[in-house]
Amino acid sequence: KVGAHLSGREDFYTLRRGTHGAEYVVTRKGELRLDKTRDSVRDALESREYGLHQRFGDFVVLRKGADPGKNEALLIEWELQKKPKKPKPRGKVEPQAPEQDNEKSTTTEDADQEGGTP
Repeated sequence: KVGAHLSGREDFYTLRRGTHGAEYVVTRKGELRLDKTRDSVRDALESREYGLHQRFGDFVVLRKGADPGKNEALLIEWELQKKPKKPKPRGKVEPQAPEQDNEKSTTTEDADQEGGTP
């Protein structure tokens, strides 16, 4: 959908398949749900290969080699952080009984009966 705004460009790629090493990446939050666009924008920002160059209304322009200092703020604003995956339990998990101490403790009385000292 952004393409119509950039139709005068010599080369134009969709973000659905990555950044294609383009010098500029233009996107807006409303288009992140299209196919793999979300992943492409997140990867570009997290790699720090691209930096936030400028904003025009809803549009964000990332530039290859630009200062990535504002990338983290954009990742947070656009909720692009990867969510940690919860490990899935394998099979049925049985509760474990507390471990018992199998060693016999020796008291003074035991030592006296055995003829030794504690």
